[in-house]
Amino acid sequence: MLMKGLSLTTVSFIVFIVIGFSSKTSGQSSSDVTVQARTSALRGLLGSIEGIAREPPRTHKTKEGYLRFLMAPPSTHFPSGLGQGAAPKKAADAFLGQWRRLFVSESPQVGFEAIKVKTTASRTYVRYQQMYAGLKVFGAEMIVQVNGGGGISAVISDIMYNTEELDRDEVPLGPSIDGAAAQASAVELAAEEYGPLALEATPATLMIYCPSVVGHTGPKRLVWQTVVSDVAGETVREFVLVDAESGEIVLHYSLIKHAMYREIWDCSDIWNHRLVRSEGEGDTNDLEVNHAYYYVGNCYNFFKDEHERLSVDGYDVGLKVEVNYDSENAWKDEPNLLIFGKGLVAEDVVGHEFVHLVDYYVVSTNGTGPTAGIHESLADMWGEWIDQANPGYGNDTNSVKWMVGEDCNWPYLVERWPEMFPEDTVAIRYMKDPTLDGVDGVFYDGADRLSIEDPNDDWGYYNAGIGNKLAYLLTDGDTFNGYTISGMGISDAADLFYECMTNLLTSSVDYEDLGNTLMLAAVNLGWSQSERENVEKACRAVEIYTAGSGFYVKNSSGLPVAWFDDLGNLVLTGTLTEEAVDVEENPEHDEFRVQDSSGNDVAIIDMTNGDMYITGELHEECQTLEPSEESDDFIIKDGTEDIVAYINELGDVYLKGKLYKKRE
Repeated sequence: MLMKGLSLTTVSFIVFIVIGFSSKTSGQSSSDVTVQARTSALRGLLGSIEGIAREPPRTHKTKEGYLRFLMAPPSTHFPSGLGQGAAPKKAADAFLGQWRRLFVSESPQVGFEAIKVKTTASRTYVRYQQMYAGLKVFGAEMIVQVNGGGGISAVISDIMYNTEELDRDEVPLGPSIDGAAAQASAVELAAEEYGPLALEATPATLMIYCPSVVGHTGPKRLVWQTVVSDVAGETVREFVLVDAESGEIVLHYSLIKHAMYREIWDCSDIWNHRLVRSEGEGDTNDLEVNHAYYYVGNCYNFFKDEHERLSVDGYDVGLKVEVNYDSENAWKDEPNLLIFGKGLVAEDVVGHEFVHLVDYYVVSTNGTGPTAGIHESLADMWGEWIDQANPGYGNDTNSVKWMVGEDCNWPYLVERWPEMFPEDTVAIRYMKDPTLDGVDGVFYDGADRLSIEDPNDDWGYYNAGIGNKLAYLLTDGDTFNGYTISGMGISDAADLFYECMTNLLTSSVDYEDLGNTLMLAAVNLGWSQSERENVEKACRAVEIYTAGSGFYVKNSSGLPVAWFDDLGNLVLTGTLTEEAVDVEENPEHDEFRVQDSSGNDVAIIDMTNGDMYITGELHEECQTLEPSEESDDFIIKDGTEDIVAYINELGDVYLKGKLYKKRE
């Protein structure tokens, strides 16, 4: 390729562009054949779309070609195989039965057990737990979204995709230690971490642990799962996985998140908790008590007015709040208890913990890796939205906007907990600029942001910055990382993330999943194309958007204006003009030009508006693509080196897929 100016590109024949999830130089392994088979099957699925598609379907695949995310274009769906009007769960079951090879290896030991079916006015969400040989796979879930007519709108898959080691019996499925020994190991761990407390463990159950499901690395294992709690039930609730072969601790994390009938209890005397204010009663002489009462009320009203949700469970459960603990933290405890250390009753902190309780009722999350960071961020988002939506409580000036915990009693906290809070502490986190949190390279850094050396580290609390920056951009708008995002305001931003949190996030969600589900949520909410593109730009800005594999022509801001995907679709943000003759060069626009062997232009893409001009004709849905062996052609190949599109020397465009134009 030759570069002219900043973005002006002229491509002369012959050129081969290889795109997709893998590449090879010679030969073809059995795994390549399997990937090729899945790619072929995927083309069959995408070709079955019913309805008029004005944009291509969205897919996101693993490097082995398994589908992680599938979304039909707006107003279209994939058929379930049962016809219109099929019951949602039956439709989802039938779809997975027909296309499961696209999502997981074809092992007879793999199963999917429906664990939750939620129906709204226009769609149903069917959530599945992955099983292997009758055992749960930790954190492995799939969500199938079914429209009102029984068609399949989307699939979100966070599962164990490859089961070869298990199929070959390389991972023993018979435990070498019993459940009682595993419980004892878990209790011993908790005792080391929390000190001399009376501890007890729930009965241990066997499951399969696949680290990649939850964003970690390492081998698959058979594990015992248990939860260790203190007998009093307020200090310790530790989730523990114990290797069923060796007895070592594989993974552990606290289930106590650091979280309208209101009861406010004073816990300044740890041995004598006193009920000091109930629903409808007047102020007390304790500001912490009064603030807790009003802030919980503001949280309740925000969720009722904005999301039509009553209390944290959706059914108006009463809330108990304990304040004045001698602790440097705030947390929630299932199912309806919020606990705050002295000095930490600030509106956004109360909102943060309130949302952790909402989170508890809507999805069973694992509390480690990127999942922990995302759910910390969700709590930060609503805490800040609630704070900003209720001016008059604390400091609401622009200088502290998007700071979490700016109204905490920092003089007291710094003096009481100097090892936790430096003298200059004025906030817990900084959503507008997460680098001020003091953690380098944890957001918008492709190499580091999704990695973790020790899965038991408190990783999530420092990686909330990715989602926090995203929430700021979508709410207020700003220019960041080369993208300009329009602010949508609190109401629309909250609705977008609420659709994700309550319906679309699996228990092991990572940031790439979040980017995909935000795009799906925008469709579910009926947003316009420009609104959906704004969400996409924000996701690109924080680098969580996973665009499908393809050959992209981008503008000077890095946004795609045209692209060939690995299924042979051509997407234009502008229009296509066929049999174009003597197209004049626009001196104000950069252009991507494809030339024949004599240097004549045969295809031009305007890199400002996405318009494309070709001297030949467009040919869509070609069953076979056979570029001429005697002439030089511009050829697009997928990751298995199959030809999916090409432009010949006459300017004809041949596609295995279709043309999608975002502007008529």
